[in-house]
Amino acid sequence: MNKINYLIIAAAALLLGCSTTNAALVKHDLSLSDIEEQNIKNGTTTADIDIDDSKYVDEESKEELQQIAATDAVSTSQVTTDQASSSNGEIIQASAIAEAKNTARQIFLDISDDVPLIEGLKKIEDEDVGFESDSGSIKSSSYLSEISFEEVKTFYLKTLPQLGWDMVYSDSDGISFIRNGNKIEINFSKKPKKRMVKFLISSSL
Repeated sequence: MNKINYLIIAAAALLLGCSTTNAALVKHDLSLSDIEEQNIKNGTTTADIDIDDSKYVDEESKEELQQIAATDAVSTSQVTTDQASSSNGEIIQASAIAEAKNTARQIFLDISDDVPLIEGLKKIEDEDVGFESDSGSIKSSSYLSEISFEEVKTFYLKTLPQLGWDMVYSDSDGISFIRNGNKIEINFSKKPKKRMVKFLISSSL
């Protein structure tokens, strides 16, 4: 087969969606119908064809085809691995956010649309504070708590890290987290027969 004929056949094979290995097989005067018949018979792909089978490949071509088949197999394996890794990462992140929203019954702080509000906190009206400047902003919101401070702390220590927040400190007076230039402080205070939880969110520009 001269060079011009090979180029014509190889181009036609690529237009038909053939793999690199198929194009190489066409180069060596192999029939595509024979290749497909072998695939159907053995339940294989072109890359799986027994390259040592003299019916399909002459001795001169075996080494080249083995290298092509090996390259195709490695590429396919890498693509599959990358797709699985990306898919798993997205599923894990989506699951964490969905779980956090479900736990909080999809209610969020008035001062933040991605910090969930634990059930058992009742908003104290007219106590929200907001301040913005060229350097950043500060917002705060206060709640009466019908549950213990420990329950509040446990909830946010579990939930906020799943949403990308990193803990700064945790003690009996409250907890604090940071994320992408934002900071959230959750402070606890007691008054006679009252437990108060205050959220303070600040950001820097």
